[in-house]
Amino acid sequence: MRKFIVAFFMLAVLVSLVSCEQKESQVVDRKAEMKTSIDSLESVLKAAEGDLDEDLGLQMIDAYVGYAKEFEADTASVIYWYKAGEIAQNIPGKELYAVTYFANIFEDHPNHALAPQSVFLSGVAFDKMGDKERAAVSFEHFLEAYPSHDWAPDAQAMLQMSTDTTDLDTQVKAWLENANKTQE
Repeated sequence: MRKFIVAFFMLAVLVSLVSCEQKESQVVDRKAEMKTSIDSLESVLKAAEGDLDEDLGLQMIDAYVGYAKEFEADTASVIYWYKAGEIAQNIPGKELYAVTYFANIFEDHPNHALAPQSVFLSGVAFDKMGDKERAAVSFEHFLEAYPSHDWAPDAQAMLQMSTDTTDLDTQVKAWLENANKTQE
């Protein structure tokens, strides 16, 4: 009886090891398949010389987000969240999705090199949506979190524009007057 138990235990361990190897192989295959799909879509975009139509953009977003969600621990996931955000903010009506994708970076990876740009671009996306209040909050967050970043002067300018309650016509007139004074 004891030999039977030992043999059964050994068989269970062997089946478990084979099963784990198969799962790892499937994960590697799935990653490779998804990266190939992303590379293919990026090649289409490159061939179009960066001219992104909405259908291609949505396909690319799906591919990037799918990979980032499925392989969260992979270093490429942060880059794919960023790329999804960049594309989404350039598709009318998808700006809020861009903010969500960027938030995955600066909330989960605040020390990543793309975190500052993600905060800044969240503000830009809010600004494109006409949500000046949330744009201002994003730019303030950027300036607090990354005060010495190269984009800090741009964030300060965007913050000022976001909080300026003067209408656009008045802003343009003031800018033109200032420009004319500088030329004189």
